[in-house]
Amino acid sequence: MRALHLQCSAGIAGDMFVAACLDAGVVSVEDLQAVPMMLGLEGVSVVARQVERASIAATHVAVVSGEHGEAVEPGHNPTGSHEHHGHTHYDRLDERLASSELPTKAKSFARLVFRLLAEAEASAHGKEWGKVVFHEVGSVDSIVDVAMAGLCVERIGAGRVTASPVPLGRGFVNIAHGCLAIPAPATAHLAIGVLIAPFPRGIDREDVELTTPTGMAIIRALDPEFLQSWPAGTPVSSGLGAGSMDLGSFANVLRVTVSDGEQSGVHPFDEDLVYEVTCNLDDQTPERSAWVAEQALALGALDVWTVPVLGKKGRPAIQISLLVEASEKERFLAWILEATSTFGVRFRSWRRWKLIKRIEEREGPDGQSVRYALGVTLEGTVLKEKPEYEDIRRYWPPESRP
Repeated sequence: MRALHLQCSAGIAGDMFVAACLDAGVVSVEDLQAVPMMLGLEGVSVVARQVERASIAATHVAVVSGEHGEAVEPGHNPTGSHEHHGHTHYDRLDERLASSELPTKAKSFARLVFRLLAEAEASAHGKEWGKVVFHEVGSVDSIVDVAMAGLCVERIGAGRVTASPVPLGRGFVNIAHGCLAIPAPATAHLAIGVLIAPFPRGIDREDVELTTPTGMAIIRALDPEFLQSWPAGTPVSSGLGAGSMDLGSFANVLRVTVSDGEQSGVHPFDEDLVYEVTCNLDDQTPERSAWVAEQALALGALDVWTVPVLGKKGRPAIQISLLVEASEKERFLAWILEATSTFGVRFRSWRRWKLIKRIEEREGPDGQSVRYALGVTLEGTVLKEKPEYEDIRRYWPPESRP
């Protein structure tokens, strides 16, 4: 099992994560330089260079624009809208990512990161997350950083992600909303559930933001297990990504390490991260529960199932479970609370191996087309096949009538 470990001794930012992955050989410079065009951003490019942080060699990645490679101005809006200069609407940004030419997993990861950022900004400003307008995190460099991070995650294909505790920083930072205490409100919201490290003793600077909102959103999207030391396994590559600040004798770098885990070996199956959303229902009619299952599938759940259980006070109950994409977890959590009688819903993540589903049309006994679902490995080997239910049911004999 391939594993990814993040050593966040100096915090994390989007550009640090991408630079560390580049330094580790996960992606090439050419891979990263192709990302702006995948997003439809003309006149934007990616530059990588070697730098030193506390006499340690590391890689730094920057998003630049113009003929002379000027740094992208903070808040520059890539959507072409002049409604709010320097501002980016979440819905337009999500549409850009959804329609981009990024690989599927990279696209899903980038959309999840910005969904988390939108929810964090909404919490900070008391708005609905779908109506959020981004400032710093909506600028071109942040958008490209997140898209490049998605590409790195897709290339690594880690079955397990671990991370060290994450330091946030101290003092104050100037952002579009004014001078705010570190961590910024969005970072503080995203930090819920993350193991936070104390401020590093080797930094003399008073005002220093070690973990940015984008960096914390990447951590949340990766959903790592937090460890105080490196996980077991055999490292196969490691890289250092430099932050923009030079903190003197303290190395402002993020280290990523890719390992073959304890269950090493290459397998020919697709991998992803999904969530199980579940609750127990002891006061809901069977008709309502059946409707919930149907609606969940219609809304995009990957699978739905129910199990009979014995609830509190000895009441017969059912446990209804939904399997959903990582980017859809919050939407289905809220929907279950709205659509069922439960007062609480729980969730957990699952990493899974799966076959790639491919559909073929074949001629049936009556000459009509019948769709077959094929289960295919990454190497293209067909392991199983079966006709689709909606097509094959027409060949079954009619129900007997009295």
